[in-house]
Amino acid sequence: MEEKRQEILIVDDNEINRSMLAAMLQQAYRTVEVENGQQALDVIRQDKASVTAVLLDIIMPVMDGYEFLEKIKALGIDNIPIIVMTGDKGAGSEEKALEMGAWDFVSKPYQMPILMTRLKNAIARSEVSYLKKIRHLAEHDTVTDLYNRRYFFEETETMLRGSRGDTFAFIRMDIKRFRMVNALKGEQGGNELLRYMARNIDKCMKKNPLCTYGHIEADIFGICMQYEADKCDRLTKKLTEIFRNYSTEFIIEPAVGIYIIEDNMLSAETIYLRASLAANTLKDKYKVYSAYYDNSMGEKLFEEQEILAEADEAFAKEQFRVYLQPKFNVQTKRPYGAEALVRWEHPVKGRISPAEFIPVFERNGLIRDLDYYMWDHVCALLRKWIDEGKHPAPISVNMSRMDVENAGLFELLQGLLDRYQLPPELLNLELTESAYMEDPKRINEVIRKLHEMGFIIMMDDFGSGYSSLNTLKDFDVDIIKIDMKFLPVDSSESKSKKILTSVVRMAGWLKLPVVMEGVETKEQSDFLTSIGCEYIQGYYFARPMPVEEYEKLVKDVDQLEAVLNEDMLENNYANRIPHSLKKKIYGDTLTDAYNRRYLTEWLFLDMGDFSEEPHQVGIIMCDLKNFKTINNNYGYELGNEILKKTVALFLSLIRKQDSVIRYGGDEFLLILVNCPEEILKGKISEIAQGMSELKLTGAEDLDMQIDMGYAYSDRFEKKADMLREMILEAEKNMYMEKARTQKAADKE
Repeated sequence: MEEKRQEILIVDDNEINRSMLAAMLQQAYRTVEVENGQQALDVIRQDKASVTAVLLDIIMPVMDGYEFLEKIKALGIDNIPIIVMTGDKGAGSEEKALEMGAWDFVSKPYQMPILMTRLKNAIARSEVSYLKKIRHLAEHDTVTDLYNRRYFFEETETMLRGSRGDTFAFIRMDIKRFRMVNALKGEQGGNELLRYMARNIDKCMKKNPLCTYGHIEADIFGICMQYEADKCDRLTKKLTEIFRNYSTEFIIEPAVGIYIIEDNMLSAETIYLRASLAANTLKDKYKVYSAYYDNSMGEKLFEEQEILAEADEAFAKEQFRVYLQPKFNVQTKRPYGAEALVRWEHPVKGRISPAEFIPVFERNGLIRDLDYYMWDHVCALLRKWIDEGKHPAPISVNMSRMDVENAGLFELLQGLLDRYQLPPELLNLELTESAYMEDPKRINEVIRKLHEMGFIIMMDDFGSGYSSLNTLKDFDVDIIKIDMKFLPVDSSESKSKKILTSVVRMAGWLKLPVVMEGVETKEQSDFLTSIGCEYIQGYYFARPMPVEEYEKLVKDVDQLEAVLNEDMLENNYANRIPHSLKKKIYGDTLTDAYNRRYLTEWLFLDMGDFSEEPHQVGIIMCDLKNFKTINNNYGYELGNEILKKTVALFLSLIRKQDSVIRYGGDEFLLILVNCPEEILKGKISEIAQGMSELKLTGAEDLDMQIDMGYAYSDRFEKKADMLREMILEAEKNMYMEKARTQKAADKE
C-alpha cells in the first residue's frame, strides 16, 4: 500500500506561481492550491489534520497573508508551519510576518534547494513540537497543568531510587468537604479552586532542587521533598494559610497528611496510601489541618486490607445478617416497624462490629454493594411476612452517599419492588443529614424521583449537620430522626431539653413525624413523651435483634393499631378502621388516592361499609399516555397537577366503597366492589371521555389520553393470590390495549 504523502497548502493569487510551486513539490509532497487567505482558512477549518504546512503569499485579494496569520492565531492553531513567500527585498515584511506567527520565509524568485530545505526544517520542527505537546498532555493534568497521578508517581519513585541515602517526606493534601464548593460554585468554581491550589504549590516548590509534586485526583495534591522537620512544617503551614485565604464566601479547610519515608524503595502508591491514612484522621477535626503517619495507622491499614480480602466471600456466603431495632410509638407503647442494621457473622472471628467494616466499605466503594444486599434481604423478609398473612409495618434501610450518586439507583429499587411485589411504603429510605449537604441539587432531584415512586424518605442524624434548619426548609423529607447523643438529656441539661422541645414542636408544625434514636433511660423516655415525640428507638425499649426475636416481639401486636395515637382512636374502634383514618394511614402524599400499601391491606380491612361481602369485583388498571414526555416538556408541577386532576376524575365516577390506588408514578388501580361487569365497562368509557375533556391551565392544547385494561370476577374471594392474579390480568389487558391502539396509530 502506497504511503500517504504529506500535504502542502499553496496560497497565492498568481496561478503561474502556484503551478510552478506545485511542480517543484510534486515529487515529495501532495499539494492543494487556493488563491486567497479566505479559501486557505476554509480548507484548514474543514480538515486541519491533513495540512502539513502552508506556503503563504502576502499580497492577495479578499484576505491577504497578514489577515490570514491573524485569523489562524485567533483560532489557536499553532502547530501548522506557515512559510511566507515574499518578493519584498526589505526586512520589514519578513519581520512583521514572523511577529504574527509565520515560521519562516522564502524569497521570490524561488530557489528549489532553499525552498525544500526550509520546508523540511519547518515540518520537522512542527513534528517535534507536536510530540512535545503530546508528551506534555500524557504527563500533566488538564485542569491544573501539574504532573498527573501516573507521571508524578513515576517521577517520585525515580527520585527516591536515585537518592537512597536521603530522607524524604510525602505530603498529601486536599480540602475538607470539597463537594460543598462544587455544590455552591459549580464544577467551574471547583476547578478554579484546584487551579489556585496548583499555582501556589508550583510557586512554593519549583525552586526546590530535589522534589516532585502533582495533582493526584479530584481535590488531592501530592508533594515529595527532602525531609527537614522545620522546612516541612513551614511549607505545610504556608500552604494551609494560602488555601484558607482563598475565599471569604466559604471556609476552606485543608487536610494535610505527612509520611516520613522510611524506605526509599517503597512504591509511590504505598507511600501515598500512608500519607492518606494520616490525612483521613483530620476529616472531623475542627481547625486541625495536618497530621503525621504513625505505625498504628499501618496496622489499621493491614486490618482494612484483611476486611476487603474477605468481603467477597462474606457476600457470597451471606455472612451479613439483618438485625432489626424496633421503633416504639410513644403514645401506644407498642412496636411499630424497625430499622434494619447489618451485622457480620464471621465463621472464624465471630461477630465483626459495623464500626470496623462500614468505614472501610465506604472508602472502597463496597458500601453500595452492602446497601443493595440489605435492601434485597429486607424486601425478601417483608414478602415472607405478607405471604404468611401478616401485616408488616415499614422497615427502614440506610442509603449511602454513593447510592445517591448511582445513576442506576431508581432501576435497582424498582427492580426490588417488582421482584417481591411490594408497595414502596413498606421500605423506608434513610439518608444522614450530612449527605444532604454534599450535593443539594442532586439530593433534591433524587428525593423527588423517589417520592414519585412512592417511597418514604427519612432524614437520619438530624441535628448533626451544619445547617439543620435550612435542611428542613430546602429538602422535602417525610420523617426526621434525631440521635440523643447530640443533645444529651438528664436532670441538669435544661438547654438540651429546651432545644429538643423546640425541634419536636417545629417538626409538628411542619407535619414531620419525629423518631428519637439512642433513648437509653426512663427519664429520657418520659421527657420525650411529655413534649409530643411520636416514636422512640433505643436500648431502653429494645436493642437491635435478630429477625426471629423481632417476629416474636410483634407477634401479638396489631401494626395498624400500633401506629395510631390514642387521641385518634374512636370509642368503638375494634376491627373497623374509619374511612378518614384509612386516609391518614394509607393516603398517597400527592393525590387523594390511596398509596400502594393500601393494596396489601385492602383484603383484610373490615367490609362493614358494604351491604354484603364483595363477590362481584372489577379491577381497572390505568396508565397515563406519554406522561414522561409531559413532565419533560411542561415541567413536574404541571405533571403533578395532572395526577391530582386524574384522581379527582376517578373519585367523581366511583362510589364510597370503591377504591382508587396510586400503583406507580402515573399508574392507578380502581377496585370496584359489588359492580356488574356492564357497569364496569361503562366506567371505563366514562374515564376515557373525562380524560379527553380534561383542561389544564398553561397547557390548553394538551390532549390527555389514558390506557386501560380490566379484570372481573363475580365469584371473588378475599385471598391474596386471587387479588394478585386479577391485577396481573388487568395489567396484561392494559398493555394489549396499548399495543392495539399504537398499531392503529401507526397505520394512520
